[in-house]
Amino acid sequence: MNLQGAEKDIVKYIRRMVESFPYSDLGEVTTEYELRSRYILPTLQSLFDDMDDENLVVFKISNENNQERKKQFNISHSRPDGQFRQKKENEGLVTIGYLEAKAESRINSKESCMKDLVRPGIFGKNTIDIYKLNSALLVQAIGPNLTFYMLQKKSNDVYAMVELDSFNFPMNISQIPAIFGYFNRLADILAIFRKYVKCQCIVNDNSVIRKTLRSPVIRSLTIKK
Repeated sequence: MNLQGAEKDIVKYIRRMVESFPYSDLGEVTTEYELRSRYILPTLQSLFDDMDDENLVVFKISNENNQERKKQFNISHSRPDGQFRQKKENEGLVTIGYLEAKAESRINSKESCMKDLVRPGIFGKNTIDIYKLNSALLVQAIGPNLTFYMLQKKSNDVYAMVELDSFNFPMNISQIPAIFGYFNRLADILAIFRKYVKCQCIVNDNSVIRKTLRSPVIRSLTIKK
């Protein structure tokens, strides 16, 4: 069977689930570390990794300062939960997307969830500025729910962050049939990623890099009133 593009990635994703996931619910609370390493890592790697392309793409779980800090010291020193990295000609590995994850037990902490949405926005804005990109893919995970966002630089002062779609992903083999109903929506996400993020060119942009909002301002915006 000669599968191409999104179809190939989705088949690879199903195979990875069958190989990696437990057959049924383990009956215990999933920690944030387990969520990232056991469930999110194989999900996003199977859907987005491309080791065969000349400009390879890899997703990795990270516990390190964002790579853009090495390029410009005065940006955020925070540590993202995951990074999408791509090999670019004459640039080496470039960050083109980020993941922020929270365990499902934190779903009622609205303030924490809001901050976890702001964080990838900050990381994405910085990577667009430092690497002179047009777009970045951002993913927020709260338990099995993954929400995908596109961040694009529209002008020197405007960065638009748009929600693409949101899915509850399986966490065991018995839940796999539940995803069949949104294969087309998942294929749309992969197509958007390829067109606007993976295949984008580094732009010759010499505009001034605008400062990102600092932590005190962000806290004032997200704190529960």
